[in-house]
Amino acid sequence: MKKVVQNVQSKVSPLSEKLLTCSKMQTGVFLREMETSYSGLNEDKVDTQRDKYRSNAISHDKQESVLKRLFDAFINPFTIVLFVLAIISVFTDIVLVAPEDRDLTSVIIICVMVTISRLLRFIQETRSNNAAEKLNDMVHTTVTVERDGAGRMEIPLENLVWEVMW
Repeated sequence: MKKVVQNVQSKVSPLSEKLLTCSKMQTGVFLREMETSYSGLNEDKVDTQRDKYRSNAISHDKQESVLKRLFDAFINPFTIVLFVLAIISVFTDIVLVAPEDRDLTSVIIICVMVTISRLLRFIQETRSNNAAEKLNDMVHTTVTVERDGAGRMEIPLENLVWEVMW
């Protein structure tokens, strides 16, 4: 059992260790460490913290370019296998046969099927990304804070300030 505990402790990140340490502190000691009180931060401290640590705005990944998304829609293992089959069909149905026996049908069918399926995937992903972006624009995350003198209040997440002690 002791080895299991040591093994788990060795995998704990520094942030997790600091959080664990803070969780074991007495409330008064923790509040002093964070330079706050039961009644929360005063406005001067909030402004100082905001200047020091900037906004808490949630960052979102940059949307990929249309060409990158189109490339990703076409390049995957399934598509590569179908393109290899199309190339094999070119050789077996066109290059290696007599001129009167040449048949482009299988090559055309494979290429058209791959193109249509990949374009449909691209269109669907674009629509779903656009819908997710619209939903994201509609959602506003708020937090409830205790401010010295003002009591409990709900503010946008971007206005939340806290001192990073780790």
